[in-house]
Amino acid sequence: MLLPALAKAKARGQAAACMNNLKQMGLGQIMYVTETGKTFPVGYSPSNFWMAVIRRDVPADKIRICPTAPVPAKRTPTGEA
Repeated sequence: MLLPALAKAKARGQAAACMNNLKQMGLGQIMYVTETGKTFPVGYSPSNFWMAVIRRDVPADKIRICPTAPVPAKRTPTGEA
């Protein structure tokens, strides 16, 4: 009887962590726009991709990956897919 309750609590905790990560990503994007005086980055090359551009404002790789996302087999130890 206790296991379903624990699973629900774990899912709620992971959802809260994911929402916090999204908030941090949004704050990083706002910081980028505020500091550079530019619009939101819209590049499609690897060096101009928006996640690469805001990396200086959102440095932690764990923020960019939802805790409930499936882990690809080829993910590197640094957390990048």
